[in-house]
Amino acid sequence: MPRIVLALSLALALSCAHAAEKAKPAKQRSARPAEAAAARQGLTPANPLYVRMLPAEPTADDRARGIEEQQERAERLTLERRQLRESQRVASYTLFLAAGVAALFLVTAGLLGVAVVHMREARRAGRAAEAAASAAQESAAVAERTAVRQLRPYVLLLKAIPEIRGQDFIVNLIFKNYGQTPAYQVHTAAHLAIWKADEPFQPGEITKEHTLGSSSTIGPGGQLDASNKLNRPAWQMTLHQELESGVTRGYVNGKMFYSDSFGNEWVTTFQLVLGKDANGRWALAGAPDGNSAT
Repeated sequence: MPRIVLALSLALALSCAHAAEKAKPAKQRSARPAEAAAARQGLTPANPLYVRMLPAEPTADDRARGIEEQQERAERLTLERRQLRESQRVASYTLFLAAGVAALFLVTAGLLGVAVVHMREARRAGRAAEAAASAAQESAAVAERTAVRQLRPYVLLLKAIPEIRGQDFIVNLIFKNYGQTPAYQVHTAAHLAIWKADEPFQPGEITKEHTLGSSSTIGPGGQLDASNKLNRPAWQMTLHQELESGVTRGYVNGKMFYSDSFGNEWVTTFQLVLGKDANGRWALAGAPDGNSAT
């Protein structure tokens, strides 16, 4: 029973509202025709109307154009993929080439370092070889000089005996070979000079051309008696007196020339002073200067 009463009440209310709406002026009723129509159709902001637009049926041209576009897209995609693969391949080649260049640089640097080391070692070895060669040459030269010194002859003046015969002044020179090998092509030359006692003696130059007679050979330990006749026309009693009184002084200077087994030439130079010995006989003694041997 209450439900019936409620339904009757709602129906009465709606009837009154509908009558009031119809009683409004026409102008007011048509103020919002769209909203009114929407309201009549049950459309509200909370329940909007959705409209679905269906595409038109494609024509044959549209289908052909779509197929062409799909083919173009496929070709473009294929081209892009090919370009991408080429780019990847070029990038791989570039990376490989860069790695090769880096490796070549490292190898070149290593080879350069090895070359520098080898060059230093070669220079060091060259200097060592030069030093060794120089030392060998020096050793050979020393050995040769030693051999020459050991094997060469040494001819020296052993003694000198003066003899006066009239105007001739004769000097018997005795030489001895103190070496271990013979002395070849022995030549002697000697000069007699009378010099004032208060003046320094200046001997004349003696060369190989001043030697007289044939050459001789003196064996090891052998002796050679070389008599030199020194002709002095001015050798008179006056000279005897001057020599004995010490006003003048007599000198005998000379040289001996000889060769060894190697062909080297040697010279012995001697300078003697004439005087009298303890027995009053003329004698020759070595002067302080002028005696040497090569």
